[in-house]
Amino acid sequence: MEADKRTHSVPLETEDGEVVIGQQNVGPGVVRGSGDSPDPNAPPQAPAPGATDGTSVSGMPTGNQTITEVIDEYEDAGYDGQFMAATDGHLKCLTCNQDVRADEVAVYGLRRLEGVSDPADMSAIAALECPRCGAKGTVAIKYGPEASPDEADVLRVLEKEPLP
Repeated sequence: MEADKRTHSVPLETEDGEVVIGQQNVGPGVVRGSGDSPDPNAPPQAPAPGATDGTSVSGMPTGNQTITEVIDEYEDAGYDGQFMAATDGHLKCLTCNQDVRADEVAVYGLRRLEGVSDPADMSAIAALECPRCGAKGTVAIKYGPEASPDEADVLRVLEKEPLP
């Protein structure tokens, strides 16, 4: 019987002979990747990386909020300046107009958001402090397939910075 080309690889030669790799089954009875509904008898699992529990590390609320709502909350907490992604993993502080490396700024909060009407609309909002002038502000950065290379570089660095 020939393997279905839609679910199986071409035959591969190994030390143990020829092997055909098949796609794993999905559907009822399979805990991971089970389709529409999770197994009701499966034990609880830790949240996925980046998931929230209702509060961010900075103590600010999280959930289904818009970019504007998140920025407004950060501004109410004193982060009223603005930053923008620049080239080569840098940010531009729009208060002092200086470019700073993303690993030099203090990161006080970082929130990932998906669009309410379009989950593919993915943005991250960070609350930052400029090491040059001390201005506190926010940066809005796209992530995922719509992110520019500069935004991706900056976000990669900001996510590695420990939050206070």
